[in-house]
Amino acid sequence: MGDLIGGESPLPPSRLRSRLLRRLGRVAAAYCVTKCYETWPELGPRYGLRGRQHLTRDAAWHLEHLDEAVDLGEPRLFDDYADWLTALLQARGIGPEQVAGAFGFLADAFEAAECPPKLEAERAVVVAILRDNQLRLTAPAATLRRKLAIPSMKPKVKVSGTIKPGSDLQRDYFDCLRDQGRKGAFALAESYVAGGGAILDFYVDVLEPVLENTGSLWEGAQISSTQEHEISEVTSEVIHRYGPTAWIDAPPSAPVAVVCCVPRERHRLGLMMVADALRAGELDVLIPDESLTAQEIVDLVNRVDARMLCLSCTLALHLSDASELIALARRSRPSLAIAIGGRALRDLGPGAAERLGADWTADNAREVRRSVSLWSQSLKT
Repeated sequence: MGDLIGGESPLPPSRLRSRLLRRLGRVAAAYCVTKCYETWPELGPRYGLRGRQHLTRDAAWHLEHLDEAVDLGEPRLFDDYADWLTALLQARGIGPEQVAGAFGFLADAFEAAECPPKLEAERAVVVAILRDNQLRLTAPAATLRRKLAIPSMKPKVKVSGTIKPGSDLQRDYFDCLRDQGRKGAFALAESYVAGGGAILDFYVDVLEPVLENTGSLWEGAQISSTQEHEISEVTSEVIHRYGPTAWIDAPPSAPVAVVCCVPRERHRLGLMMVADALRAGELDVLIPDESLTAQEIVDLVNRVDARMLCLSCTLALHLSDASELIALARRSRPSLAIAIGGRALRDLGPGAAERLGADWTADNAREVRRSVSLWSQSLKT
């Protein structure tokens, strides 16, 4: 099935949080691989030894994502992983029946294994998540296609003159990027600002939805990685060019906010927009390098005497890293205000930030701006 996470390796079962998966995960993964080759004997001649190695690694990835869903009490995390994986493999010519089959073989292994009474409740949860996704993925194909369907983007207007804030610009921006590249994107942003629009509103009403749509198009194999990267790069340039219109330099006494992605996360565009919203609220914002570990982030927070730690998490598979970082920061600096946001949080629904240990979250840069004003006022009272 392929090495799904470029260059990374899944955790061995012995390092997972779930006691059940630590105890039975290795045996279950081996059973899954054996049954896959028995069920689809063509895998051997087609992929050779490397195919078996990749399939073994994929079984370990299934367990790691299952572990995260069980640990956080959020079965939807595994649903999201299953949908992402199925879409990715379909683009490579591998049907959902093989993914569903792998989940089913894991469930069979867990059901058949000897299990101490104290782990029975956890086994029931694990098997239920696997069976649910096995059934979902073997539902009629139209169900999955509906889930991944993205409305086609057709040109609506040409970039000419002043475009008023409040227009339906999401599609226009996407189409300008596609048809005119950087010039079209810059012209649209310039027209919006010239028409009296606030750049934070442009972030929320245009850039954020377009980026989410772009990610969905890529996951559904409707645009290439090159196209997705180009859209992200141009959008980054738009933020760098127009973001400073939202704020002035913070006063010397301004509280410091460290703003970063959670460890292993590499999606920084949302983070950049949040940073501009915090600067608009007169905070002194520091954005560290994305390669820092959780401990290095906490050390930085202490070194600069930060009053706030603001985290971004786009992919659900990094939520466990977010939880660990928040716990580490809490132990080191109990008074620290911690916020977390991003697509992974929105997908979890209400209360997700609190379950991860954070103080608050916000759906977009505009809400961040409002929330930080209230927080700043509380520091003065």
